[in-house]
Amino acid sequence: AKVFTQGSDSICCKGCAWLLACIKGSCFCVSLVIALVVGGASLGFLAIGKSDVQMWAALRPFWISRLQSWLAWFPIWFFMPYLGFLHYWRIERRKKAQAPHAAGVV
Repeated sequence: AKVFTQGSDSICCKGCAWLLACIKGSCFCVSLVIALVVGGASLGFLAIGKSDVQMWAALRPFWISRLQSWLAWFPIWFFMPYLGFLHYWRIERRKKAQAPHAAGVV
């Protein structure tokens, strides 16, 4: 919201930006608390429970999915055309190579 109201002197726009920032922070805090409660309860039930499932065996699919995500993220975002790191790195390198020529003209 600050991006859209940055140049505005209106009290209404500043109030809306403040209200949206508060709502955003509140939603983040609520979702964090819910995640911690659900995660803690799940681990607690698993640790206290009478089941034969070990805690590490139950968490193994989670850790495998995290590892797969991290391993897949790098090549996808590095080589993705028009959005990836390599594309923007080449643009910056091209601009940097052209900068000394422009500075010499002035």
